[in-house]
Amino acid sequence: MRFVWAICLASLSIANSPLAFSQSTQPVALELILALDSSTSVSDQEFELQSQGLANAFGEDAVIKAVIDRAQASVAVAVVQWSDAQHQSVSVDWRVLRSEEDCLQLAAEFRNMKRRLRGGTAISGVLDYGRELIMRNAFEGLQKIIDVSGDGPDLHFVHVKKARDRAVAAGITVNGLAIIDDDENLQAFYRNHVIGGDNAFVMTANDYSDFSAAIRQKLVRELGGPQLAKIWVE
Repeated sequence: MRFVWAICLASLSIANSPLAFSQSTQPVALELILALDSSTSVSDQEFELQSQGLANAFGEDAVIKAVIDRAQASVAVAVVQWSDAQHQSVSVDWRVLRSEEDCLQLAAEFRNMKRRLRGGTAISGVLDYGRELIMRNAFEGLQKIIDVSGDGPDLHFVHVKKARDRAVAAGITVNGLAIIDDDENLQAFYRNHVIGGDNAFVMTANDYSDFSAAIRQKLVRELGGPQLAKIWVE
């Protein structure tokens, strides 16, 4: 009897582990993580512009159409806030988008999304965190993408490249949205150290007021599939 209980307890421990993998997976066209910069360099107003920009994007006809065009296989989306190496937080857990209603419901959640983090800038941390979220979720996508938005470089660029390479080795594409503000070299940093994988690309927003338009265009490219996603620099 003790042996049986030991087996049961061990099974429960594995099932509740954060690294436990799903025993069954749902096929989808795309697994997409949207990673938002919540580091100290981002003001509350600027974070609000990111969340409202996502809300606006998922309410746009072009993004809704891109989702519906993939609806036969569906799209799984999750949203993560990130700052330093030890701080990442899931703001919107994985959900499947198939319809206009799904997109509008997600947009409503973005409008009410609260900031959870502050801290330094560690892009490597969110890349590793996003890779684990994709590898242990309940989906299996034909494409897997981590979409990182940020307004500054990670000073430990060697760690960023290693984390990027780990994601690419796991079959994940990393795309970037560089919010330039006053850093004219940020686009090059994202291009050289952050993005990677099949059809990876970086886009830019001049500042946070441009985020809404930039993320809408970026989502249309990502949701549109491999035929629309190619290496492209503004």
